[in-house]
Amino acid sequence: MRQSKFSETNTELFYDSEDSLYRSFWDSEGSLHWGYFENLTDAKVEDFITACQYWNEYMLSQSGITKDSRVLDLGCGNGNTAVWLSQQTDCEVVGVDLSGVRIENAKAKAQEYPSLRLEFEKASATNLPYEEGSFTHVWSQATLSGLTQGHYIWCLLI
Repeated sequence: MRQSKFSETNTELFYDSEDSLYRSFWDSEGSLHWGYFENLTDAKVEDFITACQYWNEYMLSQSGITKDSRVLDLGCGNGNTAVWLSQQTDCEVVGVDLSGVRIENAKAKAQEYPSLRLEFEKASATNLPYEEGSFTHVWSQATLSGLTQGHYIWCLLI
């Protein structure tokens, strides 16, 4: 097996340092993830945020998440999708991310929504601090996770 030259520490440092850069040209709210364009032929850069919202809506429609669900948002970033998901369903969402900067941003955002059941914790997707069966659903999108053998996966788990 080929070993990756990038460690989890490298990944953490990258995401800790790039947040404000991406916000400056991509999305000021820090919502970096996949999108679904209704008409890709006519899609424009300014349609990206709408496309991200469409993708969230599609994932939610397929997920079976309800107010009784406890969702692990794996690679939660700045917490925007966790907030949205809890607003849509009244479910509990626990967000984890490797980036301490993004987790602090998510915690600050959660304070703006005290009625939502939100929790954010800095943690690695490869070493989660939760007991098996702690969640009814795992939500993740556009999460790049470096595994111990240097393999990389894109996650879409609902």
